[in-house]
Amino acid sequence: MPLHIPAWLNPRASFRVRLLFAVALISLTIVVLLSWLVTVIAAGHVGTPERAGEVAASMGLATLLVGLFFGGLALPILWIVAGRLSGPMHAIARASDRIRSGHEEEHIPVYPGRDEIAVLSQSLAQLVDDLKDQQQSLIGKNQELQLAAQVFASSTEGIMITDAGLRILSVNRAFSAITGYEAADVVGRTPSLLASGQHNQAYYQAMWEAIAKTGRWQGEIYNRRKDGSIYPEWLIITSARDEAGAITNYIGIFTDISERKTTEERILYLARHDVLTDLPNRIFFLEEVEAAIAEAQATGGKAAVLFVDLDRFKYVNDSLGHHLGDLLLKEAARRLGRVAQDEGFLARWGGDEFVVLVRRAEDADRLAILGQCIGHALRAPFEIAGHQLNLTSSIGIAVCPDHGEDLIALARNADTAMFHAKANGRDNIVFFTQDMNERANERLRLENDIRRALPLQQFHLVYQPQVELASGRVVGVEALLRWQHPELGPIPPAKFIPVAEDTGLITAIGEWVLRTACEQQMRWEEAYGVPLRMAVNLSPVQFQHGDIALMVGGIVKGLGMNPERLELEITESVLMDSQDQVMIDLYNLEMTGVQIALDDFGTGYSSLRYISQLNIHKIKIDRSFVDGLAEGSQNASIVAAIVAMARNLGITLLAEGIETAEVAELLIRMGCGEGQGYLYSRPLPPEAIERLLQDEGRQRSRHLA
Repeated sequence: MPLHIPAWLNPRASFRVRLLFAVALISLTIVVLLSWLVTVIAAGHVGTPERAGEVAASMGLATLLVGLFFGGLALPILWIVAGRLSGPMHAIARASDRIRSGHEEEHIPVYPGRDEIAVLSQSLAQLVDDLKDQQQSLIGKNQELQLAAQVFASSTEGIMITDAGLRILSVNRAFSAITGYEAADVVGRTPSLLASGQHNQAYYQAMWEAIAKTGRWQGEIYNRRKDGSIYPEWLIITSARDEAGAITNYIGIFTDISERKTTEERILYLARHDVLTDLPNRIFFLEEVEAAIAEAQATGGKAAVLFVDLDRFKYVNDSLGHHLGDLLLKEAARRLGRVAQDEGFLARWGGDEFVVLVRRAEDADRLAILGQCIGHALRAPFEIAGHQLNLTSSIGIAVCPDHGEDLIALARNADTAMFHAKANGRDNIVFFTQDMNERANERLRLENDIRRALPLQQFHLVYQPQVELASGRVVGVEALLRWQHPELGPIPPAKFIPVAEDTGLITAIGEWVLRTACEQQMRWEEAYGVPLRMAVNLSPVQFQHGDIALMVGGIVKGLGMNPERLELEITESVLMDSQDQVMIDLYNLEMTGVQIALDDFGTGYSSLRYISQLNIHKIKIDRSFVDGLAEGSQNASIVAAIVAMARNLGITLLAEGIETAEVAELLIRMGCGEGQGYLYSRPLPPEAIERLLQDEGRQRSRHLA
């Protein structure tokens, strides 16, 4: 077995033991030499050789023993002293060895003082701490480098690094994905291999001047991929410099903005085009008109604007739905495009309105022919989702500078002319005239005044009696709206009601009329005990919101009125506008208990069909059939036929516009039950109706007596 020596005794492992052995060996040698020296000296001073040998041996032995004795006494002291010297060194060595072995938590023991051991321990400890700090710094920098390398490799933006001579040193994966070039394809080459050829030398010169001046440039640039395709990118170039300020590298970071550019172009396109028809929109059109006006003014030429409105398009939406309406608009736009593409600039103004700009409009006849071609194209039947639809158009034309020298005036006047085309029976072409503008301004003023009339209480109601023809007894009254303008005086209903209907103001006005008339009926019936029927006209516009039955029912119920005393008069145009919705509204109105009367009967083409489908309580024969009844005209045959029809259907008849006793007598003989007209009374204010009711009450009292 190998001999195991304790570590503290192993001369190779312990400085303390090695020092002790060295001192002991030296001391022993000195003692031996000293003993020998003493022996030699002693032998020289003794006379006889025998005596000299004995004395020398005794002296040498004594010296050796004394040396060994004192050496033995010095060894423990030397051991202790060596331990004080070697202990710190051993601790420093052991800590150093553990640090070298990877025990980073280990620290070099530090000894106080200025001796060699203390200075050595302090220096080593400081050195180890500095090395640890440097190691941590290197670790941090290494992590940063690893992160930078990871960012460089995984960035979605292309990155290219060149040297100061613009030779490519490195590119990332995104660079390859965007350009199609691998790193091996471009390293050592210059970025000019990406040039698209779409930028001139001045463009690149300005770029490098900016980099030289500020160290940075960014902007949009077009480059070429490996496959030859050109793409836009957003590029940032930055220069890197050393401590002396010399450029060492250029760093280019870029993003492919093809998708963004496509999106921007699409957004710009949509901002100037109509989504449904893909035609230019109003904004785009007005820009073109403004440019055409400027050109006409510069050259002394003319430009024209045509406003095209699809007649009764609203009824397609109401009856067939907006989806089919959209399909119809798209097909109408295609037809208009085929007609107008060679003559002008076509756009969709909005809703069912289109506009055409003609940049060369010196010939008015050509404008009229263009309008006729547009009307003819739209007049041909449309086949939409299995439905055959027919359209006509109303077209207004305004010419610059004749009808307006600026954008706003020209567009407004063309719209005004189109409005007059619709007012004149639709399916018309109308050139703007100055009197149209005056009428348009008058209408605008009238519209503004109507908006103020209701809150300022300028409206009032008059009532025309309705009588039983056989007895002359008043059975009801018709409420009629009147407007007393504070400056213009009385405004005829035929003038302001169409404006109120066009603007939608008739809804609020109609509700006020209904509430006021119902309140008046209740006061009269309570005061005079007469079961008076109140007739109120409803506008076709009031049926367009779908809540008319709710409004009527709310007023009747809120006032506590007997609904049978209320008679709502509708015209045949209401029935023709939107049959399905009217059927629903009339059914809901009937559920409230009110009576329904068909006014102006005979003036519409679809009356008989609707009478057979709807629960109509009364028919009012239009005054156009009553006029001339005594002269034996064909009106007598028509009225007789209406009376016979109403009798068979169980519907009450009332004749309007009775002005002579002879006409009244003829109507009685024909079987007409009720009538109203100047023969009996003009429309009267409430006070006059009250006097009439008082007379009715006195006559009834005398009759009962």
